[in-house]
Amino acid sequence: MPSPEVSTRPALAPMLSVRRGSAAVDFYKAALEATELLRLESPDGAVVAQLAVGSSEFWVADESPEHKNFSPETLGGATARMVLTVDDPDAVSRRRSRRAQQRYGL
Repeated sequence: MPSPEVSTRPALAPMLSVRRGSAAVDFYKAALEATELLRLESPDGAVVAQLAVGSSEFWVADESPEHKNFSPETLGGATARMVLTVDDPDAVSRRRSRRAQQRYGL
């Protein structure tokens, strides 16, 4: 069996600090069809997850004030922005809206 290729290229990926990390991961998987590459959960339920949309990877983690990692909710505004480039933005927007309506009863 051939061994998997190991990437030697530098990589940079955003990490989003959020509240309710597990729910955020579920949202990205449902709304953006993200693939979960790695998930670590602590006994208290805090999550750190590596996700991918296509070939673009990003991280989602519960905020940890003790490490100076705060969510936008705590800070009162966004701490990062992400740009999603797709062939059919209308379809992605409709899917995202449906997921938000289901999740948040909108």
